[in-house]
Amino acid sequence: MRVAQLVSRFPVLGETFILDQITGLLDAGLQVDIVAGFDPHDAITHEKVARYRLAERTTYSRLALAPIQRMLRFPGHLFSHLGRPGFGRLLSSLNPGRHGREALNLNVFYRMEPFLERRYDVFHAQFGMHGVGMLFLKEIFPDVPFVVSFLGYDYSVMPRLKGNDYYQALFAQADAVLVPSEYTRGCLIRLGCPPEKVHKLRLGMEPDLYRFRERHRDPSRPITILTVARMVEKKGLPDAARAIRLVADRFPDVRWWLAGGSTPQARSEMEALIADLKLQDNVELLGVRTKEQLAEIYDQADLYLMTSHTAPNGDQESQGVVLQEAQACGLPVVATEHNGFPESVVPGQSALLVPERDVAGLAEQLIYLIEHPEQWPEMGRIGRAYVEAEFDSRKLNHQLVELYRSLVAHAGVE
Repeated sequence: MRVAQLVSRFPVLGETFILDQITGLLDAGLQVDIVAGFDPHDAITHEKVARYRLAERTTYSRLALAPIQRMLRFPGHLFSHLGRPGFGRLLSSLNPGRHGREALNLNVFYRMEPFLERRYDVFHAQFGMHGVGMLFLKEIFPDVPFVVSFLGYDYSVMPRLKGNDYYQALFAQADAVLVPSEYTRGCLIRLGCPPEKVHKLRLGMEPDLYRFRERHRDPSRPITILTVARMVEKKGLPDAARAIRLVADRFPDVRWWLAGGSTPQARSEMEALIADLKLQDNVELLGVRTKEQLAEIYDQADLYLMTSHTAPNGDQESQGVVLQEAQACGLPVVATEHNGFPESVVPGQSALLVPERDVAGLAEQLIYLIEHPEQWPEMGRIGRAYVEAEFDSRKLNHQLVELYRSLVAHAGVE
């Protein structure tokens, strides 16, 4: 079975769940090609990209070209495909009656090129808005199942920007819509997705990559609280810093490690807040780390803190894969009751949850855990068992392969 994974950018350091899904499908024996809009050229990439030679499996469309460049290069590209398989389909991409402005601005033409000479059994788009952009594939290849995964920004922000009917064509034509949580399922059904098309498939991770260690209080060293998050609004990091300030009032030597990417402006703003809160001696901004480096950082921490909330523009998290990584390592968790987070932990057992933006509540739960270290080992064991049972990417990728097969078989019957 050959699958085209459709992504807007690849590889993206923060989207480990997509990377793990792709490599898991390869491990399962599927042929997987990655069709991306552009390469973000991140300075750091996960080692799997090289180990699985994913660059050789990736094709980039030419949408990054300026419109005038697309027009100028169009005759040469069209002529190069003359007489080759799929040329008729390529010509159909230029039909404005079928594709509207996307045909006139050559978007469909350039997006079509990677699909002309290779037969696919399944198209799988990551993020709803990219599914909208690639939906022409279902029109041109009607017998190939079209799958789309919704992952956060796509269902929380895009309907606000584009209107609640933005996904109606996608919902009508997609063969399967994947969601990571029951929370997300409800959001999509309210947007108009037929319930029978929605399949819950959690975002997976590899528990074996994260060393489980029961946490015990070591009086000879400060308590270290870890957060792994990009410095963007929905992560609620100013709330985290203010909660750490309250914890430091009780435990002056507490440490907070914050790992994740940021813009220069966002980092400057966080540094200013840390200075205002007089936390310079308590906080370490670790910056971007690879998956392998993060595993080592998790191993050194005592507690995990996640403070996400709904941003003013509606942006939300999805599943919060870092919650699974933290639990896999045995870290007791304090997190907000955001989106699908209550489904990502065992509330009250592996994690203590508080309402969004409740700084005092976050601090109270952190202080409680610091004062009750005898609870850490059991919380860690429960979290690790939950991750192994529900989030192991090998099990989840097997479920995905079975879904692909059922869709392909159904398409064959029809």
